[in-house]
Amino acid sequence: RWRELGLEAEKRSLTLTKLCTTRWSSRIDAVRAVRDRYPHIMRVLTRLSLTSTNKAEREDAKQLKNKIDKLEFVIFIVMWERVLRAINSASKELQSQKIDLSVASRLLNCALCIVGTRDLKKFLELSSFNCDSPGLEFICNV
Repeated sequence: RWRELGLEAEKRSLTLTKLCTTRWSSRIDAVRAVRDRYPHIMRVLTRLSLTSTNKAEREDAKQLKNKIDKLEFVIFIVMWERVLRAINSASKELQSQKIDLSVASRLLNCALCIVGTRDLKKFLELSSFNCDSPGLEFICNV
């Protein structure tokens, strides 16, 4: 199954792999891979559920496809990627040898704002800012 999902890997920057639990930043890579390759994943799961000669594989593919073929899943993946992106940006800045505490502070506040937002419209507004930019205007009142 991993081989099927890994097709066309050369054409894409992110490939589907098993999550590396010891590397925190691998979580954002995993979420981005699912987000970016969602249509391909759905095609592979459909093909496996219809054509696999292994009954267990057909059933697994069908069940997984049914679970992720929902608007809620797509929205969750998009939102989760934005949360992880904000946290990852702050984390990378804090690990930098040339750390700028002012930028790091703003990135952390931006991440806190995004993580703490329960209003969908506000969440999408906050998370659309590129927290990697050096001239980040602090928009959150934390």
